[in-house]
Amino acid sequence: MKKIILTVTSFFALMLVNAQQIQRCHTTEYMQQLFEADPQYKANHAALEESIQEWIENNSQQPEAADIIIPVVVHVVWRTGAENIPDAQVISQINKLSKDFQRLNSDTTKTPAHFKSIATDSKISFCLATRDPNGNWTNGIVRKETTKTSFSMDNGVKFNASGGSNAWDRNKYLNIWVCNLSGGILGYAQFPGGQANTDGVVIGYKYFGDKADGSFSLTYPYNEGRTTTHEVGHWFNLFHIWGDDSGACNGSDNVNDTPNQADETFGCPSGNQVSCTNGPNGDNYQNYMDYSDDRCMNMFTTGQKTRMWATINTSRVSLKTSNGCQPTSIERYKLSNQLQIWPNPAKENINIQIQLPENAEISFTLFNVLGEVVYQNTTKNTVFVNHQISTEKINSGIYFLEVSAKGQKATQKIVISK
Repeated sequence: MKKIILTVTSFFALMLVNAQQIQRCHTTEYMQQLFEADPQYKANHAALEESIQEWIENNSQQPEAADIIIPVVVHVVWRTGAENIPDAQVISQINKLSKDFQRLNSDTTKTPAHFKSIATDSKISFCLATRDPNGNWTNGIVRKETTKTSFSMDNGVKFNASGGSNAWDRNKYLNIWVCNLSGGILGYAQFPGGQANTDGVVIGYKYFGDKADGSFSLTYPYNEGRTTTHEVGHWFNLFHIWGDDSGACNGSDNVNDTPNQADETFGCPSGNQVSCTNGPNGDNYQNYMDYSDDRCMNMFTTGQKTRMWATINTSRVSLKTSNGCQPTSIERYKLSNQLQIWPNPAKENINIQIQLPENAEISFTLFNVLGEVVYQNTTKNTVFVNHQISTEKINSGIYFLEVSAKGQKATQKIVISK
């Protein structure tokens, strides 16, 4: 019995050490590093904050902003097979980003009643780029083999010369680098105002993707894609919800509707966690800009949405006219190149993502091996679609999915295995 108790105690001690070694986000440390290395960046950052506050003040009564789709390029920088993550894992992360930012995530029911009134759809979504900087077709994923065993916050992953991958034009794309990050860091981002060739987000490969969309090698409790949601929030100029003041209760995230909070949250608490006299509702540890476990995060606030749109309309305004999500031309358009389907084999759902060169009708038809239609759906007047087919009423077996749009058809074999 003593041996068993010692083993269990040692296990939890090891788990505690591992938890302490994990660095949920190093964006603040990275920002301070840039401030020290480049005084101009610090001045730029302060000036941008003034422009954001001015935009918010002048646009508080403006009509609701139209949706925006952000083109994304994902640089997968790998040395081992595990680091060379599959396309399906990349797609699952981009899909999760869109869901989280549009409040289409399945766990919105976990938002406490007292925060539901400020939880909101930011009207921002994301797509893997379909046009590269030279105007050629792309799937939005750049794969770069490296001899580097790991990368740190020195931005080596962002340059070909140091074993990484050069950034695409930050005025048209959100650059995300996925690699083996050292020091237990899950991810870090660059706030607006920095160098163009380092602008973007870096995520450890074990934390990039959503476990709900496939059997990916992701590390619990950071296996639901919220590390990327958090870091992209920084890229849109959102700060940590507690104001990075080490519990002093006098810091600020410059957002009016987030509660004053003493410090970051670890794990997944329950009930109201009161700090900085913010009772009775307490800390908003469900917020994507806290440090809670992925399963505990589920919302942005209205104030955070406003701040992100202020950023879009100031320092990141060029993204509003980016053609990164547009196919190169109708003549060169090939439906099969724009079609992404996962997981395959499928168990509960079949996810389909497709990008068209212009508004059109898209039809989805699933046939069994006898040619019988088991599912059919049509989406009208759309350019970008995330479609999901539930397999709840479909038996296990081999099927063929036919997608039709703009006079073209693409067919893919699908295996359903329950």
